[in-house]
Amino acid sequence: MLAEGRLRAVIVLDEAPADLVDLVGYLQDVTSDRLALDLVVVTAYEVAGHRILVPQLIEPDRSQLTAELAGTSKPTTASEIVRGSDAFAATIEPVPTDQQATLRRLLEWARELERDGLASLYTSIGKGRWVLNPRLPGQSRGMVSIWNDKGPYLSPYRSVFDQEAPTTLAKLDAAAPNEIGRGNYIKAEYDESLLTLLRDAYLEAKDRRA
Repeated sequence: MLAEGRLRAVIVLDEAPADLVDLVGYLQDVTSDRLALDLVVVTAYEVAGHRILVPQLIEPDRSQLTAELAGTSKPTTASEIVRGSDAFAATIEPVPTDQQATLRRLLEWARELERDGLASLYTSIGKGRWVLNPRLPGQSRGMVSIWNDKGPYLSPYRSVFDQEAPTTLAKLDAAAPNEIGRGNYIKAEYDESLLTLLRDAYLEAKDRRA
């Protein structure tokens, strides 16, 4: 990792205050994940007269930073992050009918990434909004996040595109100028051509690490 200009550190604690978790997420974002910090909380239990230690990885909700960068008024309450996409899928039904088809298309697009080994899906559950994060395999970051905020939104992470899929990024910039930023929402139509290019970015990232 050092040869690639990256550093990973594991911090083991008996508790992780919310401010510390937020700071870790901020540091990883501003360094474009070149500094990877794993927060591990170790809890002691007594089982059948034996003392055992159980570690738990604590991950920051990085979708909150995306909201702040985009200038949106998202709630600041802590979010729960769960593995998979089922929690996100369950939030589509209450959304206005005219928004559901796009949300389902984005959900299926993300699930196809996971089926093909291009991403691992995580859902961030907040107050009144849900975020599906297709993370790059083995990493805590992805190139886009899919929002359900009473409708569908796509947020790109340009620094990740630049590092992991620069060739596809150039194609995206040509097809959708000024859309692939950092923390913004893509305003272009979420059509098949855009989703194909975004998938190509995940493919390029995989090929570059092969």
